[in-house]
Amino acid sequence: MDIRLYKGFDKLCFGDTRNDVLKILGKPVDSFYKYEDDDCMTDEYDNLFIYYKKGYKIEAVEFFGESDILIDGEVLLNRPFLEVLEIFKKKDDSLDIDEDGFTSIKFGFSIYAPSWEEDEEQTVESVLIFEKGYYSDL
Repeated sequence: MDIRLYKGFDKLCFGDTRNDVLKILGKPVDSFYKYEDDDCMTDEYDNLFIYYKKGYKIEAVEFFGESDILIDGEVLLNRPFLEVLEIFKKKDDSLDIDEDGFTSIKFGFSIYAPSWEEDEEQTVESVLIFEKGYYSDL
């Protein structure tokens, strides 16, 4: 997967419309509201979710399953969380670490590994890439 941090992936860019996604990826496997107060539906494709902001413009993409995601030369999915954390602590001294993983504003991605503090074997379950400003509270 060609990840372009703060820009998008493959032929899709943050800010592209849902119609652009449909032209490139085809019909989603499923569409749903992830949270009750969401304005836009989330589209599910094989091994990824596409999140939209107002106007159905892409604001984030979450990869999971068997996706081959490399960020800064590092494979992330299904790799031990603690290993990925140590690598990115050296690359980004401002990581926001919590009980579900970490977020790197520097690189424009977050890692989901629930309960990693209780399970040293926990692997990375998903990687979210996002547009600038997506995490405005960090």
